[in-house]
Amino acid sequence: MGALTDGIVMRLKKKYGKDISVVATGGYARKIKRYCASINVVRDNLILEGLKRLYQQSGFFSKKI
Repeated sequence: MGALTDGIVMRLKKKYGKDISVVATGGYARKIKRYCASINVVRDNLILEGLKRLYQQSGFFSKKI
């Protein structure tokens, strides 16, 4: 998996430029990072963090029912 990921990232960097940050997310992100040189950051709960931020910004807490 690590070599596959590195290959995909290499193609994307070639196409879009070398200043790309690679963020691994999900349950296997830390395991894949061990074998993948191109991953810069691991964020295990990125989706949940985004949903939490959206919920907080929605103002739901301040609404009176």
